[in-house]
Amino acid sequence: MAGAGISGRRWRVAFALVVLVHLVALYWPRVEMPDAPSGTDKLAHLLLFGVPALLSVVTLRQPWPFLAVLSLHAPLSEWLQSTLLPSRSGDLIDSLADLAGVAIGVLLGLRQRGRRALGPLVNS
Repeated sequence: MAGAGISGRRWRVAFALVVLVHLVALYWPRVEMPDAPSGTDKLAHLLLFGVPALLSVVTLRQPWPFLAVLSLHAPLSEWLQSTLLPSRSGDLIDSLADLAGVAIGVLLGLRQRGRRALGPLVNS
């Protein structure tokens, strides 16, 4: 059925774990990685927001409320980091990377849902 998410307890558990990792990574005290390649931080932001977005689209029947919260959380998390966490800072570019991750995750998720919806038609 088009629009239906992947069912199964394992997918829901995976989704919950990804959201937990997302929150811990955003609000954990800063971990310095001086030898990390340039741009690694932005890639981390893309993944931290893209993976939950992707999994929400493929696992939830109605992912849009979660995606709205995730999109609002992108700039909010940067503000919270800069105001409440003394070892962290907020960055507008990080917020843009977060939102890009959400967009990429949604597009990949919709592509996957479309493949699943078309599967029975293609294989008939």
